[in-house]
Amino acid sequence: MAGSAPRLPGGVVSAAGSPEIDVVIVNWNAGRLVSDCIAALDKLAHSLPCLHVIVVDNASTDGSADNLVVANLQLSVIKSRANLGFAGGCNLGVEAGRAPILLFLNPDVIVGDPAAVTTPLDFFRNPANSSTGACGVQLRDEYGAIARTLSPFPTPRRAFGWMTALDRIVPALFDPHFLPVAEHTYSRRVDSIMGAYLMMRREVFEMLGGFSTRFFVYYEDVDLCRRATSAGFPSWFVADVSVMHEGCGTTHSIRALRYFYSTRSRIIYGLRHFSRTSGLLTAAGWLVIDPLVRILYSVATFSFLSTGQTLRGAAMLWRDSVNFMKEGRV
Repeated sequence: MAGSAPRLPGGVVSAAGSPEIDVVIVNWNAGRLVSDCIAALDKLAHSLPCLHVIVVDNASTDGSADNLVVANLQLSVIKSRANLGFAGGCNLGVEAGRAPILLFLNPDVIVGDPAAVTTPLDFFRNPANSSTGACGVQLRDEYGAIARTLSPFPTPRRAFGWMTALDRIVPALFDPHFLPVAEHTYSRRVDSIMGAYLMMRREVFEMLGGFSTRFFVYYEDVDLCRRATSAGFPSWFVADVSVMHEGCGTTHSIRALRYFYSTRSRIIYGLRHFSRTSGLLTAAGWLVIDPLVRILYSVATFSFLSTGQTLRGAAMLWRDSVNFMKEGRV
């Protein structure tokens, strides 16, 4: 049993024949990944509850959302003229469905076992768990190793440890960004669920106003889970089942841009959830200390390509700081 009051009325209910789960997949130049993701769900459709798969294409230029074919699923493809980011794309996808349960999937996720969907769904169906807002499962890489995806909610102290790498140098004093693999081997309440596979009650999602579009990509999942927990609907991790996740499947080729967006989102998170003073000090650390530490490490290890990528990402951060530093607390 997870958590206590408040509780949502009843369990998971959908009209006969209507989808029980809206699967929202945001696609941006994912190549074959998005079709592979959908094909895996289509193959398992007869062993799954009724699904409505909603693909939101964020102005891709590679044609990856064209000609998607399914035999056993209800599929909708929404083509946005602009790249709305992960948060905006997910929100648009949610609006296109009505199922009581939402499942946000990255296009680089393969669901190979129906239990990866039915187990967390059964958890939601249990009235004793009606106070749980979100569920996640184990993510494994292509070799079957458990990926470290669980992370504690950021605090100013934790952020300082992450930006200075002190969480790796003196782990006894600073929490790691991602919890050890051992923490991913048993089911329990957790702070947040990674958006690569995030199952959530529609009622909770809509009550919170969905993902905050202040996060273009990264940390929108942590922010959502933080707001859900604050509202009395914590997250639950199901360790009994897993999906395969390639990881950085659509961003591995744009590392400078990825560094820019991930650091930008960390700053926005701190400004939204820390005190004003702590948020500003943490933001300064991400803008100055973090790139300096990364550059020193890349130079020391002769990774000069990484040095250039960090410099480009940091330059983008500084140029955009006049926009995101205005962020207020939630």
